[in-house]
Amino acid sequence: MTQYPAPELADTGLQAEFSETELTSLTAGVAAINAWNRIAGDLKFSPSIE
Repeated sequence: MTQYPAPELADTGLQAEFSETELTSLTAGVAAINAWNRIAGDLKFSPSIE
């Protein structure tokens, strides 16, 4: 990640709307969803449609 750091300007809008704790929670949530999508894709998981 240090190879491609996020621009500081991208943080400006977020910091105006969210506290540091909220940004941490948001980042963790996005990372968890990303990880689940990558795992599910590799395992060819598809949800049942009823």
